[in-house]
Amino acid sequence: MSENLSINDLARISRMSPSHFIRAFTLTFGMPPHQYLVNLRLKMAEKQLIETKLPISDIAFQTGFSSQSHLTNTMKRFKQLTPGKIRSAS
Repeated sequence: MSENLSINDLARISRMSPSHFIRAFTLTFGMPPHQYLVNLRLKMAEKQLIETKLPISDIAFQTGFSSQSHLTNTMKRFKQLTPGKIRSAS
C-alpha cells in the first residue's frame, strides 16, 4: 500500500496495455486506479488515527503519503476533515 506502482507496472502484471488496464479497472471498481489507491490509503490512515496513538507523521508514511502535510491536504480535499479532527473525534 505504501509503495508507488506505476500504471505501466500494473498493466504489465495484468498483461494489458496501460490504457486497457485503466479502462478495465475503472469499469470494475468505478474509479481510476489512482483514485482507488488514494481512497484505500485514506481509509487505512483514518483507521490508524482512530485505533492507535501513532504520530500523524508516522501514519502518513505508513499509508503511502510523502509527508504529514500531504496526508492532511489529501484528507481535507476528499473527506473535508483533517487527521487531527478525526483523531480528536474518536
